[in-house]
Amino acid sequence: MLRPFFFIRPAIIKKCQKTNLKVAEEWQETAGKKEGEIYVRRIKGYIHSTESFGSVDGPGVRFIIFVSGCPMRCQFCHNPDTWKMQDGELKTTDELLKTALRYKSYWKDKGGITVSGGEPLMQMDFLIDLFKKAKEQGVHTNIDTSGAVFTKEEPFFGKLQELLKYTDMLMLDIKH
Repeated sequence: MLRPFFFIRPAIIKKCQKTNLKVAEEWQETAGKKEGEIYVRRIKGYIHSTESFGSVDGPGVRFIIFVSGCPMRCQFCHNPDTWKMQDGELKTTDELLKTALRYKSYWKDKGGITVSGGEPLMQMDFLIDLFKKAKEQGVHTNIDTSGAVFTKEEPFFGKLQELLKYTDMLMLDIKH
């Protein structure tokens, strides 16, 4: 059994090979077995904002997470303030899921969580971690993406396949 966290290492910033974007990871040390220390991976995402009662971003009432960062510059973009990733606030998946679950009683059997943006697929590790934890809580998951960063190249394609294991719905916004 893990004990509460007692030491936080500084965030580790990595660059994604395909998009050259930074992904923040935080590793927290916990008091573990006497044989050694245990590290728990806490992935953070760049979050622009959230909406607690969305009704147009998937079925039912939804908690919407707007991520920061988008490679497209659509002329009539609804969220141009989400274009720059570093303008977002770094938040862990646990923080966001805890906030979202406060509204679960309003979702009934159709609602859930939608991640929109910006471009959610630019923060793939964050999405995998968030959706995996959401599914453990019985939450319906949805991604609203333009698909602009899609590639069959690794590591993106393998991560996408992993993400889709925890994704109930994917809304593809086709851009011209």
